[in-house]
Amino acid sequence: MKPPRKLSKRKLSPVTTAIVLIAVLGAVLYVYTKGLLGEKKAGGAPMGGGAGPQGQPIPPRGLPDALASTVAGYREPGLVDGKGWEARFNGPAGIAAGPDGSLFVADGRNHRLRRVAPDTTVTTIAGSGPADSLPGGFADGPADRARLFNPSGVAVGPDGSIYFADSGNHRVRCLKDLMVTTVAGSATEKDESGCEQGGYRDGPAATAQFRFPTGVALAPDGSIWVADAGNRKIRRIAGDAVSTVAAPGLKQPVGLALGPGGALAIADPGAGVVWMLAPGGKPTPAARGGLPPKTPLGLCALAADPNTLAVVDGEWSVVHLVGRSTSVLLAGELPAAPMLNFRDGGGHEAWFAWPCGVASVDDRLYVADYENNCIRAITVPPNWAAPPPPPEAGPPRRGWRTRGEENRSED
Repeated sequence: MKPPRKLSKRKLSPVTTAIVLIAVLGAVLYVYTKGLLGEKKAGGAPMGGGAGPQGQPIPPRGLPDALASTVAGYREPGLVDGKGWEARFNGPAGIAAGPDGSLFVADGRNHRLRRVAPDTTVTTIAGSGPADSLPGGFADGPADRARLFNPSGVAVGPDGSIYFADSGNHRVRCLKDLMVTTVAGSATEKDESGCEQGGYRDGPAATAQFRFPTGVALAPDGSIWVADAGNRKIRRIAGDAVSTVAAPGLKQPVGLALGPGGALAIADPGAGVVWMLAPGGKPTPAARGGLPPKTPLGLCALAADPNTLAVVDGEWSVVHLVGRSTSVLLAGELPAAPMLNFRDGGGHEAWFAWPCGVASVDDRLYVADYENNCIRAITVPPNWAAPPPPPEAGPPRRGWRTRGEENRSED
């Protein structure tokens, strides 16, 4: 497939891209930069091992009945609207489902919001200016003229309003009626590259400050929960005021979702834990039985079972299901190897590359596969909690080593 024409005259090198992510994603940059730089063992073998040379243990794999497929986008980065694989993304970092089954994607490195319709047609719904550039920009106003800077977490309100964490601009913003407005956050000092550095201040929404907010979740009362990753805090926007929620024990809150009983589920890759924060309580770990996530980045409640959370693990590039008493590996392979991989198929065959967000519609999960620049779908089998059969030994892995290279042997 011929790669799309470059949309920006300024093409970032891998090193510059890593620097962008360091500036924008703050507390979670360890996960992203490891994936971007593609750290490998001597001799070119990717880190993490896998079903490789004879004598190595067979790694845990996802469920064969969990079928993974690519819905929109395909490997090569770009900014192209279109249907299914014709569309192009560049670092999709967050995803949420709308009432009609549409998916709303924070297309991070393109500084855009995108919509994936139920028929897989992708359109750009907010954002303008150069894509894949540092810095992005900031401007409220009509959606096609608004400026964003590395948007990440997304949430959709009952009226169709789209709330998103504009990470690089250190603000929480909203797209409604084709207009982008700032919900909370204000300007902070800039560094020598022109990027705002963020800050920390509670109080009126118009003067409050955040540092690299990455996750948002909407409460039934209309308030907005915010994972303020750079400040390592949970913030709450209620009316025109921003406050900090007492949540001791958090290290790097990144992803948010409403869980069972109205509790707030928090993806904390720094602690390697999915926390549950009940109203007025303290964070407690979600189910630790089974095979828990190592570096959770994004999560959501299953549409068919709100007591179960789907969790994407960025560093290991897999997808978990976390129930009341146990968790299972739904799709992918542990540990992730080779680095930066792509493959559709059963859950035991599928490969991802730094998935960052997940949304649920009916019996399917939709994953923002960050480094593969696409949106993936996973069918959740109804018997997911049953113990899977032991994996069978297979031939040495074959896969894409880095974005843009052809399929090649790993031996």
